[in-house]
Amino acid sequence: MNHRDLPRVLVAGGTGYIGGGVLEVLQQQGFWVRALCRAPHRLQEPSRCNDIFVGHATRPETLKGLCQGIDVVFSSIGTRSFRRKPTLWEVDYQGNLNLLEAAKREGVKHFIFVSVVRGAEMERLSPIAEAREKVAQAVKESGMDYTIFAPTGFFNDMAEFFFAAQKRGAIRLFGEGLGKINPLSALDFGEEVARVILASEWRNTVREVGGCETFTHRQIAELAFQALDQEPQIHSLSPWAVSLVAALLRPFNYNAYALFKFFEFVARTPDVTGEALGWRRLEDFLANLAQGMSPIEAERALRPSPRANQPEDSTSLGAVEATSEVSQSAKARLRARFEHFAQLRAKYGTAQAIEMLRASLPERQKTLMNPFIAGVPLAEGFRRSIPIFEQLGMEMEVVDLSNQDKDAVLEIQRVCPYRELAAEFGLSSPCQITCDLEVEAIPQAFPDLKGRILSKLARGDCVCLFKYERESDRHHKEENHGSTSDWQSQCA
Repeated sequence: MNHRDLPRVLVAGGTGYIGGGVLEVLQQQGFWVRALCRAPHRLQEPSRCNDIFVGHATRPETLKGLCQGIDVVFSSIGTRSFRRKPTLWEVDYQGNLNLLEAAKREGVKHFIFVSVVRGAEMERLSPIAEAREKVAQAVKESGMDYTIFAPTGFFNDMAEFFFAAQKRGAIRLFGEGLGKINPLSALDFGEEVARVILASEWRNTVREVGGCETFTHRQIAELAFQALDQEPQIHSLSPWAVSLVAALLRPFNYNAYALFKFFEFVARTPDVTGEALGWRRLEDFLANLAQGMSPIEAERALRPSPRANQPEDSTSLGAVEATSEVSQSAKARLRARFEHFAQLRAKYGTAQAIEMLRASLPERQKTLMNPFIAGVPLAEGFRRSIPIFEQLGMEMEVVDLSNQDKDAVLEIQRVCPYRELAAEFGLSSPCQITCDLEVEAIPQAFPDLKGRILSKLARGDCVCLFKYERESDRHHKEENHGSTSDWQSQCA
């Protein structure tokens, strides 16, 4: 793939859960990626990296040349271990400062750092927050553009509820478990990181972020038992007891002390939610763990869920706290392509800029569409995507056109938020860098799928109308086997 039109990114922390998710998404979206790691064999899939740099963030002498040719550095490195060494001050603090200095020496343009939610409030109580907040301040003062994410928590953190229930048959909560949190998928986070790299309006910002669903800690514990089909056994440990355990640990194990102080803060805080991102659902993730998948496998196997399956009562288990307004992150997502096109146009001219966008779209379309349409009828897959389009300010309807031979769907869009952006960026129509290229890329992304644009709002039509079709599963079964019995048994 041609990477020349995208920034070159260094990912520090790619062997971990967060960095691994970011690394996977960036590779899927066509970025040139270098991974920093101490041991290349610890990378989940080394083939996802264009380059692997072997070095230790805590040893600056090993980082010479790390950021050479790099435009953006992403760092999520840190230690969350009960082991005594290395300490969080060696990794979370000094390791990240070493990366920051390496980036400054090589003229890196943009530094993206992962801190912790409520860091300013938490640092007086939690050494973890104190260390990462000091790094965040250094990033702000570095002279580079920066983006600092302060996530609430991730799916792999919530997996600990599941494993406790599975192994011990009981879950012990810090406090009563009534504090709210919206945990985040690493892949949803990775998709937001990719957007931030391309969208200049998110430069020099600090963002507290989380996932699309809000729970109490007790509800998450209940979901873990639900995934295992077991009766909940949930106990509470009071915050003062957590504080006492931390004090006893401090002389012997500073890392363990720091983790317990972090848990104490969470237990005492009624709300540690952040800006809602993504679409991946914790309940589905836990259900995949119950099928014997690892946390990474469980996350990769997630598929969008139809809106009809989402609970409407905001107090019910796993309820989504949604808003009808287009979020700031969604607006940035819309602008990102136009800003990227404008940069390419200024450098290469309009025709070449469009060609560069065209070259990256087949892989992008495959990445975006496959989770929705793989293994299900097109109409079902497109309906699953409606909440995603609504986040972008669109109004979408889906009509099933399928018959015995064809799996076909009509996509109707009544609102086009791109038109206003097109005018801002000096384009007569947004279609030439959005829908036209996307539909054109369909056959390359999915050789069995055809796409056509039947009408356009930008052309004066009343709606944007898209038609997609492919051979139906039933048609293939009858051709290959002369019978529909296999197909019917699969659908039963």
